[in-house]
Amino acid sequence: MSRNLLKTSAGPLQQQYRLALLDLDGVVYRGKNPVAHAAASITAAAKAGMTITYTTNNPSRTAQTIADQIAGFGIDVTPRQIITSALVAARLLRRRLPEGAKVYVCGGEPLKDEVRRHGLTVVDSADDAPDAVIAGWFPDMGWKYLAQACIAIEHGAQFYATNRDLTLPREKGLTPGIGAFVNAIITTTGVRPVASAGKPESAMYDEEREIYAEDGDDLVPVSQSLPVGDRLDTDIEAANRGGYDSLCVLTGVTDARQLLLATPILRPTYISADLRGLGTCHTAPAAAGEDAFALGGWTASYDRAAGRIDVRASDPARADADADAHGVSAVRADTTAVRTDMTDADSDGDATLLAGARTSVDALRAACQLCWTLADRGIDVSALDLPEFDL
Repeated sequence: MSRNLLKTSAGPLQQQYRLALLDLDGVVYRGKNPVAHAAASITAAAKAGMTITYTTNNPSRTAQTIADQIAGFGIDVTPRQIITSALVAARLLRRRLPEGAKVYVCGGEPLKDEVRRHGLTVVDSADDAPDAVIAGWFPDMGWKYLAQACIAIEHGAQFYATNRDLTLPREKGLTPGIGAFVNAIITTTGVRPVASAGKPESAMYDEEREIYAEDGDDLVPVSQSLPVGDRLDTDIEAANRGGYDSLCVLTGVTDARQLLLATPILRPTYISADLRGLGTCHTAPAAAGEDAFALGGWTASYDRAAGRIDVRASDPARADADADAHGVSAVRADTTAVRTDMTDADSDGDATLLAGARTSVDALRAACQLCWTLADRGIDVSALDLPEFDL
């Protein structure tokens, strides 16, 4: 059995783990707007004794600016709690380059300030023969910056990136992240970054623990630290690379299908609709016969002959309560099985069960545990007819 399956927590996550490493974009806010339930959940976790810190792959904003935004949501926060990829990148460069080394920063002023603060020299162009290039997202990123970076790298400068995010969530949708620009540099020069400071590297989480310990606090062990994010290919992969448990929330870019098809390195330890998951106990889906897992009144099963994953109400009373909790009409007790993507429901009862399963995190968790187990046995889950969810 793969070690990367959903787990049962020993209690509410905010009590089981001492340190929360919360991603920002898609978890705490989207652009300027707060994510629903985030402020209340963070406040409750802090009151329960959990140390709250924030991580972001975005190097274009200062810790103070980010802290001010979070405080505007009614959350108690200080700049010390904010760990940006600019900070981690500067610490990474300082370890690899001699003091005073020249760096061309293909990025904004916050990244330049961090590089200077760590004893390195920021130069303005490839003509200054930089020892290294660091690329980090900022709103004015454009051709002239990429061109200078490419020329410097072609002349021997080491290439680094703050992170490799291909997209960046904004109020109106997804926009290009620095990863898209890094790929342009790679395509032009044929050179890949020596290292990336941000997620999916685990350095972000490791550095955050070390930064807190530098001020006299105890170094919180990996086993008591919980990264929380909305992206499988950054937040969750970084956790798995570093040996951390993790919580994936469905308030950002990850959707149900991505979770169902997640490879071991992308699988979270826990799944929650939002940050309220910090204050709850998590129960792993239990095996329910051959090729089936059950949780919260729902059972996900593999129909081998039909090549599909079915979700049914194995405990109608519990499924009914789960549906009501999500504002969905009650399910019909005598309905034994139904596809969650069914379009030809033969009764109102079937249709309400369809809606109940589609909006149930427990149903999704059961389906994930089944799909991951099948994938670990060598079954191509992407070729199956998979259930759909509205979460």
